[in-house]
Amino acid sequence: MHRRLAQLLATSALLAAGHNAQADEAAAAEALFNAGLDGMKAGKFEEACPKISESFRLEARAGTLFTLAECWRKAGKTASALARYDEYLRGFERMNKKEKKAQRGRDKFARQHSEALEKIVPRLTVRLPKDAPADASVERNGVRIGAPALGLALPVDPGKHVLVASAPDGSRAELNIEIKSGERKDVTVELSAPDTPAAASPVPSTAPVSVPTESPSKDTASDGQGQRTTGLVLMGVGAAGLAVGAVTGLMVLGKKSSIQDNCGIGGDETACNADGKSEADSAQTLALISTIGFGVGIAGVGAGATLFFTAPTPSTAGRGSPAGASVTLRGAF
Repeated sequence: MHRRLAQLLATSALLAAGHNAQADEAAAAEALFNAGLDGMKAGKFEEACPKISESFRLEARAGTLFTLAECWRKAGKTASALARYDEYLRGFERMNKKEKKAQRGRDKFARQHSEALEKIVPRLTVRLPKDAPADASVERNGVRIGAPALGLALPVDPGKHVLVASAPDGSRAELNIEIKSGERKDVTVELSAPDTPAAASPVPSTAPVSVPTESPSKDTASDGQGQRTTGLVLMGVGAAGLAVGAVTGLMVLGKKSSIQDNCGIGGDETACNADGKSEADSAQTLALISTIGFGVGIAGVGAGATLFFTAPTPSTAGRGSPAGASVTLRGAF
């Protein structure tokens, strides 16, 4: 009985704490929204829009989202405004009749502005060179561009943007660009090679170097058959890896159009709806598999070919220098 009472009291305390936290967030969201409205009226959009955005994060209301879209539009952030209008319209479609009526025609207004912005929003295509390392990445204004988004024309806000490409081997590049309303740009960020330390100079030596050579015994002599067999196996594994890499690579390309339709609006490559997130996650997995497949394929074919073509033949397998012979080299290295 006492245990049951204690459990009920603990549950009540947790519910009360959760309710208080929600009330605090609602109050903060209301204060931020009002401050944002005041900033919009004063024409201080760069200060007002982030406040409204934070208000929406704390309490996701349709009216707040619509107001945020209006704020970004008046601030000249066309891609950000387009993304928020489209998000509002997607939410509007999920509302019931009573909720739609409460919006008082905002959907028509949002749809008109969305169509107008779609015609003038800048679009930026960012690429890495074909010979870039498979694990290289690119950031735009400090936000990473997902691998599936590279090569796609994504909407961005007009103005200056900083592109930074990097790879684990130390390769890096930074590019500053500016894009205007309605403009389209296609940019390839070329990675520069990392700095490599100078090789140490060899230490001169005049000591004699004796290289003994012995003729192989009957036990170690080989006709090369085993080496050639291993080479063929490795080449087969490599061919399979290349096939996997090619197929999954084509599958990634097939998902790009779907990702472009459902992600990246507003210049935020990480902003996706449910379909876009699913497609982007799938494309990233396939891209990783493709990279691994090509790596295994190239390594397997190369190693297999080396073993196969360097295997000794029966006529040369037993040849060697006379037993006990040695060659002495002397000089400065």
